Amino acid sequence: MEIIWVVLYTIFFIMLGVRGFIRSSLPVNFFIAGKINSIWATTASLLATIIGSSAILGTISLSFKAGWSAAWFLMCASVGLIALTCVSAKVSRLGRFTLPELLDDFYGPKVKFIASLTIPIAWTSVIAAQIIGSALILNIFLNLAYGWAVALSAVTFVAYTFLGGQMSVIRTDKYHFFFILLGLLMIGTTVFSKLTVPLFQLAPHSFPFTTHFTPWNLLTFVLTYSSAFLVGPDIYARIFCAKDERVAILSVWISALCLIPIAWILCFIGVYANYFYPNIDSRSFEGLALMLKTVLPHWSWGLVIIFFLSAFMSSANTTLLTSSTILTDLFKNIHQASAINLTRLIIVVLGCTSAGIAFCTNSIIDSLLLGLSFFTGAFVLPTVAGLYGYKGSEVRVIIAAITGGTLCLIGKIVMFHGYNMEGNILTAAGFLANGFILWLAAF
Repeated sequence: MEIIWVVLYTIFFIMLGVRGFIRSSLPVNFFIAGKINSIWATTASLLATIIGSSAILGTISLSFKAGWSAAWFLMCASVGLIALTCVSAKVSRLGRFTLPELLDDFYGPKVKFIASLTIPIAWTSVIAAQIIGSALILNIFLNLAYGWAVALSAVTFVAYTFLGGQMSVIRTDKYHFFFILLGLLMIGTTVFSKLTVPLFQLAPHSFPFTTHFTPWNLLTFVLTYSSAFLVGPDIYARIFCAKDERVAILSVWISALCLIPIAWILCFIGVYANYFYPNIDSRSFEGLALMLKTVLPHWSWGLVIIFFLSAFMSSANTTLLTSSTILTDLFKNIHQASAINLTRLIIVVLGCTSAGIAFCTNSIIDSLLLGLSFFTGAFVLPTVAGLYGYKGSEVRVIIAAITGGTLCLIGKIVMFHGYNMEGNILTAAGFLANGFILWLAAF
């Protein structure tokens, strides 16, 4: 029965892509969905983009060590979006098709060039992580061979993104978010009904901080994770699609508020799994999926599959289109109709590259490890400064970006090897160095 759900799901979304293809002949439609999207469409697309493999597995995995403090993971995303409301009107007003275009307007083509190379390289691993998550779900719940599951997952979201661009992404994200919300509520309520101990006993005395999640960890989350929502290519791509500044601001506010209960639901699933299934690998998506397969009734498996596929594919399609659009702009003016076909070619190339990465590894955490580190350390502060009218030397802005990004990247690698305090210090130093060099560049 579950295979029928997956087949219908795949056909439905490819048909939406075909419909988007009919309306995507103009650059404004292909790249920013006509810039006519309502609060509902923009909000649904924002939330569907955010709730991907990093949000789901990141929160649940952290809850195994940090208990209820793991809710900070997505609440930091909410903090980033709340901060974004202060500049979202300017982003909507000044923005065109991509974040690097903003950086070009602020600082010049060299800064844009560095950002245009950095983002697609980093985001390829993020796309791969979504493919891995989708493939593991199909492998575990349908017993589909991992390689075939990777191929099916990649072909589906690459196909409808290729066909309709942003017209397809915005339209499919509305359905993706509906399935995400429905699946999350179903899983949360079912797991809650299985409780045999008081809720507080699952992870007592674990909020707001524990020995495994200290204020230093929260600071790192704010710097590297919250900032990815204050300045993020995928987030800005959604704002560029909003009908006007009012829609942009309200959509960001609603998304920020919605993330808070979602954070606690995911955290609850994690602490439940840790309490009743302490032997599963918290860093492994397979462990979580097998736990859910045990806890949830068989009739719900089809919905669970669609929930995870929607979460992962909605993040993948936005990331894929954003990266492809940015790369296209290095070779061709994306405001011309001829850029659409080049973008479609790059979509296929990046999709195949990400699928190749997914074939070689099934570790979501490893795939996501360095995706945001360099970007946030390099471009968050210059982008925010530019939105507030900062004008600095192009060369010094480049030095600030490379210095900040490199320190944050090294900090993440150091943390990966178990030196959390040293990694946190290097991350903080990256942002401080970036800000200090930008300040000097103003004189």
